[in-house]
Amino acid sequence: MNAYIVKTYRTETSHIVRNAVSIRCSENFHGHSYVWETEINGPVKENGMVLDFKELQPIREFIDKFDHATVLWEKDSEKVKKFFMEECKRTLIMKKNTTAENMASLVFYFIAHWLRENHPSCICAKVKVHETITGCAIANQCDSDDVLIYCHNDKS
Repeated sequence: MNAYIVKTYRTETSHIVRNAVSIRCSENFHGHSYVWETEINGPVKENGMVLDFKELQPIREFIDKFDHATVLWEKDSEKVKKFFMEECKRTLIMKKNTTAENMASLVFYFIAHWLRENHPSCICAKVKVHETITGCAIANQCDSDDVLIYCHNDKS
């Protein structure tokens, strides 16, 4: 028998969404209280579980990189990137624009690869990223551009 498990995480994250229709979003750094829902599908083992939630610690640690961090796009100006990398202790730079869709796809990419290496009988079914209480994005696939190209996170 196969089943799905869902684990939810929360972060406080800031970004700027270049090329957004909203001027407020495309020209100003702003933050959200993100809710990240991860869904994994796999066979139910003899212990009655697809995976023990404790086994999902690497996913929690990856998503935690976004908590109290600023997420930038690699195409942001060098001045902006330099400022955040030098002045902030938690900065991420994505290969893609920092939309909820791309963040969901990035996390999907991480989970899919982590499962393939550690739990090959399981797959990542989807990642849902709630950017606001009324809006979310869902990724059920990824591509090779779904990577972080810079990550500076302190432990605090």
